Amino acid sequence: MSTKVFRSEEEPITEKYAVDLLQKMLAIPSPSYEEADIAGFLVETMSELGFSARRDEAGNAIGEYVHGEDGPTVMLLGHMDTVDGEVEPRPEARAEAGRLYGRGAVDAKGPLAAMICAARRATDFTGRVIVVGAVEEETDLSRGATNIRETLPQPDALIIGEPSGWSTVVLGYKGKLDLRYEVTCEPTHPTNPVPKAAELAGRCWAALLDLLGPDATHDSFDKPGANLTSFVGDLTECVAEFSVRTPPGFDSDGLVEKLRMRTPHGRLSVINSVDAYRVGRTDPVVKALNSGVLAHGTRPRAKLKTATSDLNILTANWHVPVATYGPGDSELDHAPDEHIDITEYLLGVSVLTGALHRLSRLPANAEPARPAPSLTAAEPVGDDELAERAARIREQIVRMCANKSGGHLGGSMSLVEVLVTLYSRILRIDPDAPDAADRDVLILSKGHGAIGLYATLGEYGFFPRERLEEYGKAGTPFMAHPNARLPGVEMPSGALGHGLPLAIGFALAAKLDQADRRIAVIMGDGEMQEGSVWEGAMAASSLGLDRLVAVVDRNRLQITGGTEDVIELEPLADRWRSFGWTAHEVDGHDTTELTKAFTTTPDPGKPTVLIARTVKGRGLPYVENQTRSHFVKLGEKQERRAIRTLRQEAEEPRR
Repeated sequence: MSTKVFRSEEEPITEKYAVDLLQKMLAIPSPSYEEADIAGFLVETMSELGFSARRDEAGNAIGEYVHGEDGPTVMLLGHMDTVDGEVEPRPEARAEAGRLYGRGAVDAKGPLAAMICAARRATDFTGRVIVVGAVEEETDLSRGATNIRETLPQPDALIIGEPSGWSTVVLGYKGKLDLRYEVTCEPTHPTNPVPKAAELAGRCWAALLDLLGPDATHDSFDKPGANLTSFVGDLTECVAEFSVRTPPGFDSDGLVEKLRMRTPHGRLSVINSVDAYRVGRTDPVVKALNSGVLAHGTRPRAKLKTATSDLNILTANWHVPVATYGPGDSELDHAPDEHIDITEYLLGVSVLTGALHRLSRLPANAEPARPAPSLTAAEPVGDDELAERAARIREQIVRMCANKSGGHLGGSMSLVEVLVTLYSRILRIDPDAPDAADRDVLILSKGHGAIGLYATLGEYGFFPRERLEEYGKAGTPFMAHPNARLPGVEMPSGALGHGLPLAIGFALAAKLDQADRRIAVIMGDGEMQEGSVWEGAMAASSLGLDRLVAVVDRNRLQITGGTEDVIELEPLADRWRSFGWTAHEVDGHDTTELTKAFTTTPDPGKPTVLIARTVKGRGLPYVENQTRSHFVKLGEKQERRAIRTLRQEAEEPRR
């Protein structure tokens, strides 16, 4: 090789040894359920390298190398099996033009070979490394990873070997639900109007798609996606099989129960079910792998995969720091010319070696860093709960406006349903970790809604509600405009037009990282008069930022009067569309309508804007739609009257 990857050539793992090892592995055929030869080779090879190596009862090849007794136990697990078939043209496992060709070069002998080399090469590691070559496919029905999970003690950290690309770490995989529908009908003439077996199976597939909803897709990690994998039948008998890729938190049992209720004429059975799993960027294993990438002067990337891996199997029982990593281009999985770039493979060995060095500092019983969850991860939040939260937030806004400093009442009241919908149903922001690297981002560009944001953050537990009493006091972080010193506040704002450009920066960074973070920005309609808004709108559509959503609080008032009297904005939605955005016009006080708009799958490459029709001062009829509600100081009598009015409104809500 002309380019050296290893910083030093440590015997017995040199670059030549690493390449020769993978080439020998590729030369041994090992389709699923026929891995005995490759397992025997790996046990022999690891034994020669000083591992304590063996095969378990499932056929897995297991090697343990003890670098020291004081450090953690780290498991590196990849699978040995490949799909059937040869890589053409032969000879298989040939090296040519800096590449190694062969079945399994990418999926997944390349990552497994890199793990063996790194485990032996990590001389600075202070603990035990267990390398596992697992048999069979990555399902709950396979013996490979399942047997490891059931028979070996939980390690302190886990790395799963799958092709991610040498500079990319995989943070999660979708789950999988495999179903079989079998139905038998009495023989009858084809013209008889009674449903036939094949028709009933077709109805079952249609019912499954209906239950998953119109937004089901394989393109998104956060949405389920379905495949009709087989359909064999006639008028009297039919068997159909379906596979659903499921996102985190998906209720597989609930889906099966609902589908059974829709299909009473046949028998629906679960063939296989495994949950999705995802970790956060602050997970110790993710950080260790990223450090290994950075050591080569390259910025690490992260991705989520919509398939399933051994990660899903092991994390069903083990709760440890974990990530998936391995050299190789996953688009070459199972390809007729499957191959791996030799330099990429060696970089993978080096990254894993560096990650093990960093993991020496891992404390025992460390917890995995999960991504910032949606606040509705456990159960969907109903409209009644959102209405109760909105009512409490409006009362809190009134109390803050009764402070001697006063507050921006009108524009805060108009935002409330938008805020509770975002925090209850849309955004993944954990109040206990508001700065988590994987969090979604909400920017309040409309600074005059600050007390509405503060009241919402208090409602959702970003800080104790009692702290809101500090508003308006000297030295307090609760200022009249958003203050980024407070947890959950991403940016100070007040100079209008700055929020959208900053949100574009967040969204562009997420896109470059291949992260699924969602970026939301709330703007006032008076803010639409700023040139920076439209410059940003052009940039966002040109950059293809389809994880960016903007909300325009369209209450039609600004501090100097009606927006249409100052500078005419209509047709506002069409103007956004002309700048390359997908635009939805919605009732900004209807949480159901807002939820539908927020959760509609974005048009590929297009950012989304919601023109939310709202009422300035919403909840207090005597100040609604009035410019004078922009900033108020409420006396004690006015405060009591406002609270009383809000409670009456809550008992008899208006539409």
